[in-house]
Amino acid sequence: NWLRELLLAASLTRSTLVGGSVLLRLPASQLPALGPISRNVLGEHLYGGATRLYRGKRIPSSGNMLVAREILDSIGLFDTSLVAGGSDTDFVRRARASGIIVSIAPAAIVNHIIPPSRVTPAYLRWTSIRTGYQFAALDLKYSGRASMLARTIARIGQAILVNFPLLI
Repeated sequence: NWLRELLLAASLTRSTLVGGSVLLRLPASQLPALGPISRNVLGEHLYGGATRLYRGKRIPSSGNMLVAREILDSIGLFDTSLVAGGSDTDFVRRARASGIIVSIAPAAIVNHIIPPSRVTPAYLRWTSIRTGYQFAALDLKYSGRASMLARTIARIGQAILVNFPLLI
């Protein structure tokens, strides 16, 4: 019912960009060992509740997104200059900035199969660093150098003061 749920959400909300849930598929023994940050780094996007307009801070994943052709015609394609990733975040940000309505269809679920190699500490460190680089690249694109530097320092502070103690 995946596609039907996305199309229903588009119809109900009159939205031309609809995101759905992304559920991690891992061996049952590994899933409980991962905290919410690690699950997010691996691409999990779970939305509960009913179909609704989406105004939250978190961007729907391009791994489960219905996009009307007219959006591509009006705002352009994904930015391929963002080589470390983040082009989906950039795309949704540009869509929102141009007034496009974004909605969420929690019942439109895709299964994201995670190979064992992606549940290792080394991979999680690598992809976390890459995600940090993505944030910095998007901050630079949208806010300039000074803001990017300030936000990077704030994220480092958050990692040291909040996330590192959780890890311990």
